[in-house]
Amino acid sequence: MTYSKLPIRNADLTVRSNPKELKVLLRRVELYEGRLSGRVDLDMEAAAVATGLQLKFSKMRLGPFVSEIFNQQLFNGIGNVDVSVAGKGGTMRELVGSLDGSADFNVVQGEIVGFDLRHAVLSLGQGQSYDPRRKTRFDRVKGGFALRKGVLTSSEAVSYTHLTLPTTCRVCGSRW
Repeated sequence: MTYSKLPIRNADLTVRSNPKELKVLLRRVELYEGRLSGRVDLDMEAAAVATGLQLKFSKMRLGPFVSEIFNQQLFNGIGNVDVSVAGKGGTMRELVGSLDGSADFNVVQGEIVGFDLRHAVLSLGQGQSYDPRRKTRFDRVKGGFALRKGVLTSSEAVSYTHLTLPTTCRVCGSRW
């Protein structure tokens, strides 16, 4: 089964639907060599639609998944992500503005794509534009985000373990 371009395999899910609600229970979905589980709830009984989403991505290749969602390669790595979001609104604007939730991630053996962190440090924070040829490898990145009233913020400091900073910038042609 394919949804958008996502390669979904071996999906075990239950859908319950009536004019007042939609509930989808994802018991197990194989996606990008990992696993997805969780639930999606829509309650349409009142004038304002209430929604809830709880997803757990386990040992998934996150690079291709994120690239598909954001239409840009941002990082590569194998990871776990937990997402929980809920909201309520009579219009799409109200619903998005009411969203509260969180996302926590733990990614291993990966790389940040598009930015050279060593160059940023050595150039005293001088801005960089996205360039997919620039990469910064890491052993582990762990962090989280909070969503409050539709605004996404970092909920904790992102921690990096064994960040590998290249000594040569192939794009800019210099050596540090």
